[in-house]
Amino acid sequence: DRIFAKTGNGADDRAGCAILWLLKNSGHSLLVTDGEETELLGADYLKQCGDIYEELNFHSMMIEFDNKGAKNFKCYDIESPEFMNYLKKMLPDYCRAEESGYRTDICVLCRDICGVNLSVGYYNEHRPWERMEEYEWHSALTDARQWLLGSYLPKFMKTNSSAE
Repeated sequence: DRIFAKTGNGADDRAGCAILWLLKNSGHSLLVTDGEETELLGADYLKQCGDIYEELNFHSMMIEFDNKGAKNFKCYDIESPEFMNYLKKMLPDYCRAEESGYRTDICVLCRDICGVNLSVGYYNEHRPWERMEEYEWHSALTDARQWLLGSYLPKFMKTNSSAE
């Protein structure tokens, strides 16, 4: 099924938030930020909150659900070779999407740890012909559930980690 709206339906944000909502009892920490498309306001605010920012970087990794398409991911140079091997193992059907200079929340929030932005089945974001492919969204949810079912997630430090 496809979902359409005359002015865009916000599928790029709603699809990821819906996945987070359905993972709320997964036993993992979840974070929803605001202002990602307005100069990363929410992530920048959290970076200024020293204690919260420090706590975020004690986690194993960050996973963002805000990438278009299906079965792909972006890491924005916040990865390590070990993390890339781990992603290939945990998400064997996924491929790395082109990362042409775009920044997102994990680019700000991952100071020390690795992060990945997973596709959630939306296309043509912020346009009147924006759409979400329900099958692809559901596939992303299923993949995330299978990946996060284990109680232990290994920690991955960025290769180019620095205290900014």
